[in-house]
Amino acid sequence: TSDPPGGGFPGPTSPPELPRELKPPVALINAPKTVKAGQEFVASAAGSYDPDGYITDYFWDTPNAKGELSTLPRGTLWYDKDHLGEQTLALTVMDDDKMTGSTSTEINVIEPKPDASIRVDGTLKQNRKVIIQSYVSSPTHYPLVDAKTKITITAVSGGTNSDIKYSGSLNGVYSKDVLFKKPGKYKATIFVENTLGLTARNETTFDIAPDQKPFAYFTMAGTAYRNPSDGNQATLSIDDMSYSPDQDIVVSRLWEYRYGSDNNGSFTGEPWAIFSNENLDRLNLKVKEVGKYEVRLTVFEEFGQPTIAEFVTQADRQSIDSEATQNVIERIFTVKNQAPDVDWSW
Repeated sequence: TSDPPGGGFPGPTSPPELPRELKPPVALINAPKTVKAGQEFVASAAGSYDPDGYITDYFWDTPNAKGELSTLPRGTLWYDKDHLGEQTLALTVMDDDKMTGSTSTEINVIEPKPDASIRVDGTLKQNRKVIIQSYVSSPTHYPLVDAKTKITITAVSGGTNSDIKYSGSLNGVYSKDVLFKKPGKYKATIFVENTLGLTARNETTFDIAPDQKPFAYFTMAGTAYRNPSDGNQATLSIDDMSYSPDQDIVVSRLWEYRYGSDNNGSFTGEPWAIFSNENLDRLNLKVKEVGKYEVRLTVFEEFGQPTIAEFVTQADRQSIDSEATQNVIERIFTVKNQAPDVDWSW
């Protein structure tokens, strides 16, 4: 055999390069399944992708929809009231290899009725500020008619409609500060109407609690002795333990006493004398006469929660005295003479 020219063997040859297999893009639509007529929504093709490149163009077909979306990756659309029912959104995307992918989705367009709900906030207690708050909406292109909006508040039991206090009108507003003069069950309703004449209504029933009276109570010793070094006065220490059972504030304490002058154990007809009106919850009472005394404490509350000042008076603040809340034996003390010291030394 003869050697090939050049004295060597031919080297290995590379296989011919095969053409790349192109992959088409994948079109994806993100849009709500159900919308109200007149309500704007976003349709997006941003989730679309190309496995071997990138997307260059978006082509939308949105029959019956209003809004601009023809070649954008996303945009805002809406349907009018004349196109209820199933509507189709179609999308074709093109990639950098001029390949295309397509998809479509259905959107159910429903009647453009407004929505309305109502709730009660604030302090649900007699003579406190209660907030009647509505939450309403209507499709953007068929908005609510403010003049048709109406809140109603009525008494169900316990109170009457005359016990419901507020300023201004309940028409054309979406919330209202209200005060109830009596406890009981009440009902609030919201009514709305949009520009198509479609309406919504919602109601809630709620209880207004009574404003509870405070509880007056104090402690003291049952016996006090006259002190010769203090002008023969007896000093009685008193501690107040009064409180409000419903988180109101005790803002005033009136302390009084009376003396049983006939010493028969009865205080009937005896006059009361004030010995403190300074809202003290710890104090001393000094008296001179031997015998029995009765102490009376009256406590006055201020509202511990917001109110509406124009609808309340001082008479609406609760008060009570210890005659109503404390046993009589706990309100009486006896003054005695100091026992003499006895010296048994000779």
